[in-house]
Amino acid sequence: MPELYIDESNYQFWTGAGNPSVEFDGGTRILNFVPPVVPYGEVKQYDENGNLIYHARPLEDAVPLIPRDEWMDRIKEKDANGSWLINSCGGILCKNQDSLGYCHAYGGVSVEEILEKASTGRIIDLSAESVGGIVTGWRNQGADPMQDLAVMIKYGACEASYMDKPNSLSPSRWKQGWQQNALMHRMAEYYDLRVPGKVFDAVMTCYLYSFPIGLGYGWWSHFVHGGHKARWNATKRCFDIMERNSWGSSYGEDGYFWLPEGTGRGQGTPDWAFAGRCLAV
Repeated sequence: MPELYIDESNYQFWTGAGNPSVEFDGGTRILNFVPPVVPYGEVKQYDENGNLIYHARPLEDAVPLIPRDEWMDRIKEKDANGSWLINSCGGILCKNQDSLGYCHAYGGVSVEEILEKASTGRIIDLSAESVGGIVTGWRNQGADPMQDLAVMIKYGACEASYMDKPNSLSPSRWKQGWQQNALMHRMAEYYDLRVPGKVFDAVMTCYLYSFPIGLGYGWWSHFVHGGHKARWNATKRCFDIMERNSWGSSYGEDGYFWLPEGTGRGQGTPDWAFAGRCLAV
């Protein structure tokens, strides 16, 4: 299971969130970490000079929440028309972070790949390492996904073909020009889905509009991406959402899996989630 390693650079940030920590191999690790609480609509990221890099706006700034009494009919309509996000993002390969604790980057970069195809029609394998490496100083450790979003807006993610090998954290061995290439694959805008008391409603709204989203779960200590498809689970009497992991195609069905609505272990209402809408090209 991915773990969050902390050192002098991020100790105060994560322990300040109320996380328990234990000594491990000379360092410190946090299991089942809790992201620092940031008020809804106030997710902001600044650079080292105090300049605002981005402000994730409330979802309602983009679209109104779709009422629950419309969900069933909209799901049936999308089933009939084959208009789910999974139907339009075919060909995008399942990513594999292997032994890297970079789910914080893989989830966001996967959203970016979907937006790339939606806006240009091209399928481009992007390097999550080119994002997560900047965030962690090229160390193999977890991080706050908000930092990865800031990197994707400011610097972008380069194409994976620039790396010397999969999962490489040695940018000195990458092809020259990877930083310039990354600028061609930047995100421009994010929306906060943590609508008070209606997080799953915001998530389902994105699914029904076919918006790709990133989702983080404290019970899993993991970050994935979704927006692909939703369904009514008649057995559990709840709605399920289809998500995709970054643990290779052998996980689930080509990386895809279902989670039911709910906030407990193994359930799909996220603790932290964003929607990406605009690609800066």
